[in-house]
Amino acid sequence: MTRSPAYLPASAVYAYFFLLNYGYTEKQASAVVRARYGLDERAVRVLKRCVHPADVSAAVRRRSVGLGEVDALCVDGFNQALTLYALRTLRYAYHCTDGLLRDDLSGSALRDMGAVADAIRALVRVARRAGVSRVVVVLDASVPRSGQLASSIRGLGVETLVARKADTTLVELSRECVVATSDILVLRAAPAHTDLARAAADATVPAYAVVDLEEALRQAHRAWCESVIASGAARSQREGP
Repeated sequence: MTRSPAYLPASAVYAYFFLLNYGYTEKQASAVVRARYGLDERAVRVLKRCVHPADVSAAVRRRSVGLGEVDALCVDGFNQALTLYALRTLRYAYHCTDGLLRDDLSGSALRDMGAVADAIRALVRVARRAGVSRVVVVLDASVPRSGQLASSIRGLGVETLVARKADTTLVELSRECVVATSDILVLRAAPAHTDLARAAADATVPAYAVVDLEEALRQAHRAWCESVIASGAARSQREGP
C-alpha cells in the first residue's frame, strides 16, 4: 500500500476525520478542510467517498462478508464497474476507513460504456467463480444507455434491473441478497455487503497501488501526539522546576 499522495496530505485526512467525529456534517467538514489545505475537487471527492466517522466505519466493517460466503449477490453495477475500471486504467485506488476499496473517478468516466460493460462482465465472472449462484446487477436509469447495457449483459445469466433510484433499490434488495457497492448510504442500511470490486481487481488486474487512508490517519495521529508531547516538554523547560 502507498502513502497519502501530495494532493491529499495525511493532515487533511486527519482533520476531516476529526471534524466528522466531532459532529460536523460532510458538507461542513469538507468546506473547512478544503479552505485550510487548498484541496482540489479530486481530493475533496476522495474525502467524501472514503473517510467516514469512526462509528459508521466500524458498523460497515462488521457487516462485511467474504465473496466465497455469498449465495445471492446484488451488484451496484456502475459503482463497482467504475472502481474496477479505475484499477485497470489508472492502476490505483483507495483503501477507506470502512475497509472498502474506492476510486476517485468522476461521473464522466461512464461515457466509455464499452469499458464499463467489460468491467461488469469481469465482476460477474469473478462472482460466479467464487460460487455465487444468483447475481442481480442494478443499473442507474439516469446514466445514458443503461438500458442498452442491461440487455447486453443478460446473456451472462444474470438478472438486471434498471432503476430510477439505484441506491433505494439496492437497500430494498439487501433483504434477500448481499450487496456489492461502495455507496455509504446503501452500506449503512444493508445487513451484509462484500467488496466485489476488490475481489475482481485481485483476480484480473496484474498489479495496482492502494492509497491507504487508514494508514494516513494513523500517521497523522502519531504526528499530532508527538507535537503535543514536544510542546509540553518545551513548556516545562521554559517554566523550570
